[in-house]
Amino acid sequence: MTGMAFDRLDQPTRPVAVTAVIRRLRSARPSFDSHGVLPRGWAVARLLTIVVALLCLWLIVFGFLLSSIEERRAQITLYAGLREELADPEVYPPIGGLIPAAKPVALINAPEGGLHDVVVVEGTSSAELRSGPGHKRDTPMPGQPGISEIFGRSTTFGGPFGGIAGLKIGSKISVVTGQGTFEYVVERLRYRGDPISPPAAGASRLTLVTSEGGGWRSGWAPSSTIYVDAVLDGKTQVAPPGRPSYVPENEQPMHGSTGGLASLVLWLEALVAVVVLSFWAARRWKRLPVALLGGVCALALLWITTDVASGLLPNLI
Repeated sequence: MTGMAFDRLDQPTRPVAVTAVIRRLRSARPSFDSHGVLPRGWAVARLLTIVVALLCLWLIVFGFLLSSIEERRAQITLYAGLREELADPEVYPPIGGLIPAAKPVALINAPEGGLHDVVVVEGTSSAELRSGPGHKRDTPMPGQPGISEIFGRSTTFGGPFGGIAGLKIGSKISVVTGQGTFEYVVERLRYRGDPISPPAAGASRLTLVTSEGGGWRSGWAPSSTIYVDAVLDGKTQVAPPGRPSYVPENEQPMHGSTGGLASLVLWLEALVAVVVLSFWAARRWKRLPVALLGGVCALALLWITTDVASGLLPNLI
């Protein structure tokens, strides 16, 4: 009797609360019916869990892989067109006035910041920045007097400006426009809210803008903005008149665009229709051909839907 008492004392005891939780979990486990099939509620829950997991995986793949492929393809096309314009003295890139959105306007190089022959387009909304860095439309072109601003993504769509935080004081930034090649020297790296002094009269400053990276939180969901200021080392060029005096909110730093909501709803409806139709067809015809055709169509629609939805996100991530 005494030995049994000592054996019980040697055994670890569980707190009453832990024991109660374990009993509840055991009682909540799904029980199969006589045919080994899960109840409808558990089957639906399992299906929803799988769908959510697949969607999360898709968003990761699209954000870090497929969007980069899309940006790279756009850069190749833009570079070919800009190179032809720079080589033709009669068809040079626009240097001022009202420039159409997404028009290639400059070529930027900053090896220390990971920029190598990157094409800059006109405009800074989420739509324009899917193709590469964008020039803010209410600022002068690089090489002209004033502060020229160029926005770029840090994470998605290739993250062309993901490395500009590595630029140090004295680093070189080269920009080619229709007015020639301009060499800038980095002055400082600043963050949102830091004081800034205007450039000297007639001087030219270039500011690169992106979202702050580094660390898992800022890498997946950047919320702050960083700026790289550089001053022109050389002479400025004349700025043609007619530049916009302001830009809409969706072209400001860390803003998305709601203009694609209507098209997003339509693409989502098309995606749901294809999925439902595929399940319906699989019950009536051979499953393999239906699965292949429906899968290809669903994947294409999912890509388009995700691409449209990315325009709702802040333009610098």
